Amino acid sequence: MSFRELRSVDDITAYYRHGIELYGLESPRTMGYQTAPVDDRLIKHLLPENVPDSYSVLDIGCGLGQIVPILSDRFPKSHLETLLGIDLVDDFIQHCVAEFPAHEFVTKNFLEWDSPRRFDIVLAAGVLVTRIDQYETYLARFIEKMISASKSWVGFNVIANQGAGYTARHLATISSESLTSVLAAFPNVSWQMNKLEVFTGSHDTFVCGTVRI
Repeated sequence: MSFRELRSVDDITAYYRHGIELYGLESPRTMGYQTAPVDDRLIKHLLPENVPDSYSVLDIGCGLGQIVPILSDRFPKSHLETLLGIDLVDDFIQHCVAEFPAHEFVTKNFLEWDSPRRFDIVLAAGVLVTRIDQYETYLARFIEKMISASKSWVGFNVIANQGAGYTARHLATISSESLTSVLAAFPNVSWQMNKLEVFTGSHDTFVCGTVRI
């Protein structure tokens, strides 16, 4: 399946499974990158400056669990009490379970995840960038659910623009004006937006929010 054909969550799941068959579980190409993954660059821009002495994290679209060493490096003096990783792809989850047995990982569509649990930090790094039907409606639903799962902090990235000649037509872009309109529906969150170049010629908007309960 071509990434250009993705229109639904099921399509996204099938794409990654096909990538595993072609390239292997840990290949950057399986994760949609041509060279080394950039998960660390995405995640570091979505984390708060500080966390409590003991904190919890919900990592949506956890992939191969790249967030685990990043959190250890970023907050060496704090204790990661709970980490729950969610992903659509069971192969990724099985890898995480074996690699990071101290933490919890489940195969699930986040929008279908039904749990009263709440976390200090809720992240979706590289998750909300794929072009699917009714993208802005999907984005709003996803953000609303992230907020409902958070005690204090949410972070995600979207694509602001693709550079001239960039051919990744599977990616969804959203203007600052449209994104601001989506975020305005959640007045209980203080939002920060930061546009940065992650891939050459393209810019991501990193959105972080402090949730007021």
